Amino acid sequence: MIRATLVSFLVLIAAGTSLAQGGKQSRDSIDSLAYLRKPSAFKSLPRDIVRYLEKNNYRIPQCWCNGNPHNVVSGSFARKGQRDWAVLASRGGTSSVLVFWKGSTRRPETIQSLPDKLFLQLHGEIHMQYNRLIKSVGKDFVEHHAVWYGGSKPPLIDHAGITDAYVDKTTTVHYYYKGKWVDLQVSK
Repeated sequence: MIRATLVSFLVLIAAGTSLAQGGKQSRDSIDSLAYLRKPSAFKSLPRDIVRYLEKNNYRIPQCWCNGNPHNVVSGSFARKGQRDWAVLASRGGTSSVLVFWKGSTRRPETIQSLPDKLFLQLHGEIHMQYNRLIKSVGKDFVEHHAVWYGGSKPPLIDHAGITDAYVDKTTTVHYYYKGKWVDLQVSK
């Protein structure tokens, strides 16, 4: 038992050292971490998007806070009535929110690219866990949270936004407005 714990601890230190070297880790080392899932694990995700993500070597990071597959959402992100998809996709140690307008893989839009290592935190004594989570949210969520946290008044909200949370720390809503993304901080 002690030997297994010691081996696990040494593996964790090695993984942490690799992550701390800032971009020097290989895609293989980051993909081997347990928080990354293959796109094919998401049954609700349209096949074209799964193929695009797999062809481009993306994985979908999973937050410690949710046991169900997540970080894949759909909603009307450009305009009311249009079904779009957003995926938190990781490749080469960096995660980005990829938005697939109308489910098309032709020109996905990339927003908020950040190193995965920013969201890896030690939980307990030896568990490294990922803390980034996206969700689709509507007008009530955006307006309520903007007021609650004293943020700036949001623009006219008539379709869905995408929350991008650093769990238990801060949440930003990415909202598509007049042809560009506006970031609204809704918690600190």
